[in-house]
Amino acid sequence: MTDPQTRILDLVVLLAEKEGAGGRLSPAERVVADIGWIDAMVAPNGFDGWLAYTSCEQMTRTLHALGLTGDDRLLALVREALDVAGIDPAAMSDEERDDRLGDLPDDAHELLSPLDDRYYGVVGDTMARCLAFAEANGIPVPSGEE
Repeated sequence: MTDPQTRILDLVVLLAEKEGAGGRLSPAERVVADIGWIDAMVAPNGFDGWLAYTSCEQMTRTLHALGLTGDDRLLALVREALDVAGIDPAAMSDEERDDRLGDLPDDAHELLSPLDDRYYGVVGDTMARCLAFAEANGIPVPSGEE
C-alpha cells in the first residue's frame, strides 16, 4: 500500500472527475477535496499559489475541514498565510482577494516562503489525518497501487 499523500491525491482526482461529470460531493468528500487541494496548490506553487487559485468560499471551507480533521498544525499555517496576505475569506469577495494579492508587497511574499517550508514538515500528518477521516466516513480510497 502506498503512502497516505499519494492515496489522498488519487482520491482528489476521482472526486474532481465526479464533480466534472455533474456529480455532487458528499460533505465528507468535500472535506477531503478541500484538504487535498491545499497540497495540489502548495506543493508546486507555495502558499502564493493556494491563495491565488482558491476561492474565498473554498478557503472558508478548508479552514472548517482542517478543524474537522483535527489538523491544528496545518490550520495554524493556513491562518498565518491568510494573515500575512491580509485575506479574510469570510469577509472578502474573490475580486477583493484578487486585488489584495495583486497589490501584495514583496516583503509579504518573502514572509510566505518560510510557511511553504514549514508546510512540508506537516503535510505527511495532514494526509494521514485526511486518509483516516475518509476511511472513517466510508469514502472508498484508492490503494495507490492501481
